[in-house]
Amino acid sequence: MKAAFLCVLGVACFAQNYTARKTTVQGIDVIRLADSARGVEVSILPTIGNRVSEMKVHGENILYFPATDLAQYAQKPELSGVPFLAPWANRLSEEAFWASGEKYTFNMTLGNVRGPVPIHGLLFNSNYWEVTEVDANRKSAHVTARLRFWKHPELMAQWPFASVLSCVAPRPGSSSFTTAPETGLPWSSVTLPSSRPFPFQSWA
Repeated sequence: MKAAFLCVLGVACFAQNYTARKTTVQGIDVIRLADSARGVEVSILPTIGNRVSEMKVHGENILYFPATDLAQYAQKPELSGVPFLAPWANRLSEEAFWASGEKYTFNMTLGNVRGPVPIHGLLFNSNYWEVTEVDANRKSAHVTARLRFWKHPELMAQWPFASVLSCVAPRPGSSSFTTAPETGLPWSSVTLPSSRPFPFQSWA
């Protein structure tokens, strides 16, 4: 009986290691996932590219994110933190892309392609992400966000493939967002409302 009581007590204490909460800082939504046992806290800004702005290890942020005013940063985001890069990451060789043997040319006048050498997709600073779940249990703290790509004409004009993008941090099956990099990275998926293939290369 004593052993059983200690086991239950141990599980309860372990469950308290992980916390997930949604808060607002300077008018900007911030998701904080924490692992108190390892002294790690991750902050995510869903409305600014669904980016990770902080990964604090024992109170010190190990990511480059110099901004101190999030409201000001949201008006003019810079390359910092870890943004969600999609539907492609890194650079393309021209102001166009190929998919299934067909060439698609970007409309550079729309202003949502980072050029003249297109880089890092269309969602770098997107405020279209919707948080659908923020939760913690005895194994992890996690947040799930989605972006309904098909709802936004300026995105479809550049990448005409209807889809819903989902991002889960941490990826399913990992023990914590804050554990080893090979298991704790975000996980993304694409849901297609039609049978048309969706060319996709993400980095988050």
